[in-house]
Amino acid sequence: MKKITLLSLCLMQFTISAQDTHYWTQAFGTKSMLMGGAVVGGVRDNSAVYYNPGALGFNPHNDLSITADAYQVDRLTFKNGAGQDQHLKSTTYHTMPLIISGLVKLTKSNRHSFGYCVLSKDAFSMKTIARVDDFRNILNDSYSPGDEDYVSNFTMRSSLSDMSAGIAYAYKVSDRFSIGLTNMGGYRDYQSEWLRVTRAIPTDTAAFLQNVATFDRSYSVKSAVVNTFFKLGLAWNFPRWKFGLTATSPSIRIYSDGKVISDVTATNIDYFNAGVLISWTANDYEKKIKTQYKTPFSVGFGTEYNHDEKTIIAFSCEWFAPVKKYNMLVPKNNLYLRPANINYISADSALTISETKNSVFNFAIGFQQKLTEKTSASIGFRTNHTYSKKSALTDLNLTYTNWNLYHFTIGVTQKRKESDISIGINYGMGRKKNVTQWLNIQNVSQANGLQGELEKGNIAFNSLSVVIGYTKYLK
Repeated sequence: MKKITLLSLCLMQFTISAQDTHYWTQAFGTKSMLMGGAVVGGVRDNSAVYYNPGALGFNPHNDLSITADAYQVDRLTFKNGAGQDQHLKSTTYHTMPLIISGLVKLTKSNRHSFGYCVLSKDAFSMKTIARVDDFRNILNDSYSPGDEDYVSNFTMRSSLSDMSAGIAYAYKVSDRFSIGLTNMGGYRDYQSEWLRVTRAIPTDTAAFLQNVATFDRSYSVKSAVVNTFFKLGLAWNFPRWKFGLTATSPSIRIYSDGKVISDVTATNIDYFNAGVLISWTANDYEKKIKTQYKTPFSVGFGTEYNHDEKTIIAFSCEWFAPVKKYNMLVPKNNLYLRPANINYISADSALTISETKNSVFNFAIGFQQKLTEKTSASIGFRTNHTYSKKSALTDLNLTYTNWNLYHFTIGVTQKRKESDISIGINYGMGRKKNVTQWLNIQNVSQANGLQGELEKGNIAFNSLSVVIGYTKYLK
């Protein structure tokens, strides 16, 4: 019975949690992208559909705007992520549109405004690979004397795409106050793959024929969710000051689909260093699984101060409520560990994907200075804190981005007769110490499935993008 219990622990020592852990990754709209997203109070362009629908009532134009990341590069370094001096690295390049939005005034009184937007709310991808090919004494010398040929490959891929669209209505109550409501809908697609293939091959000919030790672990998860949510916005306009207040509802699921594939196989593993070789496998494949992704209730506030028609200072903040632990994807109660007479473990108990969200408070500061009659320069800063709870040492996390991010922007805007053009640079950074390794290919033992005890490493994340914005004023 002791052997059965330890075997179960070896299989179950990993739990699965959700991926991507930030709410303020992107800034949408020409003004917002250059001022770090500090526009909840002062936004008066089409991005108010997303930031504060109440502010649409103060926009006098029918217009169309497009804001895009022309080019972006993300760099992740996990120092000692696979063992001492075994660093994991990921570099990704991508281009993507951030927002296309418009505003329509249907009445001459300009009290009623309708807005729309299509935006890329979240986008993330990461890939890292590790390999070791070495001679090490891992197996018991009683049946495999001397060093073994140790080979281990590790690959991790993760990607996230969240495309959203929304419509908004605003009513301008007076020259000082406007109120609006946005309904957003989004399609969130998340995919993750985790693969580790390990071999300990005896160099002794007789042992090789019988006792090659292997440990393979693979996961593939796909989740697609269509959600909707509502945002209420209030906006106030004064000669030098502008204010905004928003409340965003939790998300409501409309459609979902998920898939999970998992295989864990061990052969000829001497877990107890007693010369008893054990082989087992755990396998399941399920599709058309209902999935969930919950976003919380949030409250935002912003203000903007116009000092002298040339200098603008802005501040915005948003508080996101916590979300209690919930299951994102739950497989059926299928047989997972095989042979079944070892110890019954079901797929739902081993492969359920869950998530818990802490409350988050983010803030942004922006500054704009008019340089000439038609040209202005802007700088901005915003926090982008993670909602991820700290994982236990033994967790296998699909939450690869559980560190705080900080974004810095700088750019210029050129005004023309019927359009505006903006260009800027955004730099994002994140650091986290004492992060549990994703694997350890050093100090390998059979008791740990042909890898070492998981230790700690440090993560450094850097992102650099060029952002371009264009606004066309329609008659």
